[in-house]
Amino acid sequence: MNRKSLFKVLSIGFAALVLAACGGNEDSASDGAGTSEDATTVSVALENDSRPLTYTDETGELTGYEVDLINALEEVIEGYSFEMEAVEADATQVGLDTGRYHMIGGGLYQTAERQEAYLFPEEHTGASVIEIWRREGDTQYESLEDIADENATVVPPSPNGGIFNLLNTWNEENPDQQIEFPIQEPGTTA
Repeated sequence: MNRKSLFKVLSIGFAALVLAACGGNEDSASDGAGTSEDATTVSVALENDSRPLTYTDETGELTGYEVDLINALEEVIEGYSFEMEAVEADATQVGLDTGRYHMIGGGLYQTAERQEAYLFPEEHTGASVIEIWRREGDTQYESLEDIADENATVVPPSPNGGIFNLLNTWNEENPDQQIEFPIQEPGTTA
């Protein structure tokens, strides 16, 4: 699949999520490409430091893949306007839960709890970015069990990310072999 086709498929999936997440909340929209004065405004919280998905650039502007995707959606979806706000990673989900935002971004992973609380598209919308690296020739760590047994230092994961979920799941399923890990501080990248 070429890049242009992939973008179209991802846009359609993202649009389905957006339309489902809107649920009839209508506000007056500000002027923007592809919008009208009676458009439904969708408030979107995006992480301010989740490169390349979203981040604040050196001029203070929100940029990245998700910003470009939402801007493209605004061009093709009539009746909707998107207001994007850059926030800390842990504030996105809190804002969604409290109703401050209609939609959030940030490469979130589906969990049982999130599936009960939020809408997810049925089709696959992206690739997992979970990778665990080790130095060439290093055979000390072959599994999470090895990491737990050696009490190895783990790079702090984002509280919204897949590594965080992976480590928490391991700890829940292995109470006698816990992996201790600090949580990434807001505004930092590992």
